[in-house]
Amino acid sequence: MAVAQKLYEAGKITYMRTDSTNLSRLALAKSREAVIAGFGEKYSKTRQFVTKSKGAQEAHEAIRPAYLDNQTISGSQNEKKLYELIWKRTIASQMADAVVEKPQFQLK
Repeated sequence: MAVAQKLYEAGKITYMRTDSTNLSRLALAKSREAVIAGFGEKYSKTRQFVTKSKGAQEAHEAIRPAYLDNQTISGSQNEKKLYELIWKRTIASQMADAVVEKPQFQLK
């Protein structure tokens, strides 16, 4: 939490003491742009998640990078690693479902 607090105070992430899964309209639009720019249109799938927990704190949006255009930041190793995790999780939450092949074998 100390590392997250530093990122928050530096304006690099949104408020981190929340369990919300909601993203703002701006964050949804920016994450869509980032997915399309980095991976292509077919990998984009905008989603707005809803918290099902009765005790959830919905006053803040989900923890996310303040600026989704910034894939990396400067700072300590721990700050860089935490930021990278937050950035990747935010972007992954707005990507299309994985397509997996499951080979089936028949024994004779």
